[in-house]
Amino acid sequence: NKSTSKVDIRPTWLEQARLYRGDVGNENALEVKSFRIDTPRRQLTISSKSLIPESSANALALIDLRPLGDFVDHYACVINELYVDGRG
Repeated sequence: NKSTSKVDIRPTWLEQARLYRGDVGNENALEVKSFRIDTPRRQLTISSKSLIPESSANALALIDLRPLGDFVDHYACVINELYVDGRG
Protein backbone atom coordinates (compact mmCIF):
# COMPACT_ATOMS: atom_id res chain seq x y z
CA ASN A 1 0.00 0.00 0.00
CA LYS A 2 1.69 3.16 -1.19
CA SER A 3 -0.63 5.52 0.72
CA THR A 4 0.85 4.86 4.16
CA SER A 5 4.24 5.15 5.72
CA LYS A 6 3.38 3.34 8.99
CA VAL A 7 5.43 0.24 8.28
CA ASP A 8 7.67 -0.91 5.46
CA ILE A 9 6.00 -4.28 4.88
CA ARG A 10 7.75 -6.97 2.88
CA PRO A 11 5.76 -8.44 -0.01
CA THR A 12 3.90 -11.69 0.57
CA TRP A 13 4.95 -14.96 -1.02
CA LEU A 14 2.05 -14.66 -3.51
CA GLU A 15 3.21 -11.15 -4.48
CA GLN A 16 6.71 -12.48 -5.14
CA ALA A 17 5.78 -15.81 -6.73
CA ARG A 18 6.11 -16.20 -10.48
CA LEU A 19 4.89 -18.95 -12.78
CA TYR A 20 7.17 -20.11 -15.56
CA ARG A 21 6.52 -21.83 -18.87
CA GLY A 22 9.42 -23.66 -20.42
CA ASP A 23 12.85 -22.37 -19.44
CA VAL A 24 12.98 -20.40 -16.22
CA GLY A 25 13.66 -16.76 -16.97
CA ASN A 26 12.16 -13.33 -16.38
CA GLU A 27 10.81 -13.11 -19.93
CA ASN A 28 8.67 -16.21 -19.29
CA ALA A 29 7.47 -15.16 -15.82
CA LEU A 30 3.75 -14.76 -15.14
CA GLU A 31 2.40 -13.19 -11.95
CA VAL A 32 0.13 -15.19 -9.68
CA LYS A 33 -3.36 -13.71 -10.08
CA SER A 34 -5.48 -16.38 -8.40
CA PHE A 35 -5.17 -19.27 -6.00
CA ARG A 36 -7.38 -22.08 -4.72
CA ILE A 37 -6.95 -24.09 -1.51
CA ASP A 38 -8.43 -27.60 -1.47
CA THR A 39 -8.03 -28.59 2.18
CA PRO A 40 -9.41 -32.16 1.97
CA ARG A 41 -6.85 -33.00 -0.75
CA ARG A 42 -4.15 -30.78 0.81
CA GLN A 43 -3.63 -28.99 -2.52
CA LEU A 44 -2.74 -25.41 -3.37
CA THR A 45 -3.42 -24.38 -6.97
CA ILE A 46 -1.94 -21.12 -8.28
CA SER A 47 -2.73 -19.54 -11.62
CA SER A 48 -1.93 -16.51 -13.75
CA LYS A 49 -5.67 -16.24 -14.53
CA SER A 50 -8.79 -16.23 -12.38
CA LEU A 51 -9.81 -19.68 -11.13
CA ILE A 52 -13.32 -18.53 -10.21
CA PRO A 53 -16.09 -19.01 -12.78
CA GLU A 54 -18.27 -15.89 -13.09
CA SER A 55 -21.36 -17.86 -12.03
CA SER A 56 -19.72 -19.53 -9.02
CA ALA A 57 -21.78 -19.72 -5.84
CA ASN A 58 -18.70 -20.89 -3.93
CA ALA A 59 -16.73 -17.67 -4.28
CA LEU A 60 -16.30 -15.07 -1.54
CA ALA A 61 -16.10 -11.40 -2.44
CA LEU A 62 -12.92 -9.88 -1.01
CA ILE A 63 -12.95 -6.58 0.87
CA ASP A 64 -10.19 -3.98 0.89
CA LEU A 65 -9.55 -3.10 4.56
CA ARG A 66 -7.18 -0.20 3.83
CA PRO A 67 -9.94 2.46 3.94
CA LEU A 68 -10.64 1.25 7.49
CA GLY A 69 -7.04 1.85 8.55
CA ASP A 70 -5.37 -1.48 7.72
CA PHE A 71 -1.95 -0.80 6.20
CA VAL A 72 -1.32 -4.37 4.98
CA ASP A 73 -3.20 -6.02 2.13
CA HIS A 74 -5.11 -8.78 3.94
CA TYR A 75 -7.55 -11.24 2.44
CA ALA A 76 -10.90 -10.45 4.09
CA CYS A 77 -14.59 -11.05 3.41
CA VAL A 78 -17.93 -10.52 5.16
CA ILE A 79 -19.49 -13.61 6.75
CA ASN A 80 -22.76 -14.25 8.57
CA GLU A 81 -21.64 -17.37 10.45
CA LEU A 82 -18.38 -19.20 11.06
CA TYR A 83 -18.11 -22.87 11.92
CA VAL A 84 -14.87 -24.47 13.02
CA ASP A 85 -14.81 -28.25 13.49
CA GLY A 86 -18.61 -28.28 13.19
CA ARG A 87 -19.13 -25.70 15.95
CA GLY A 88 -20.54 -22.24 15.40
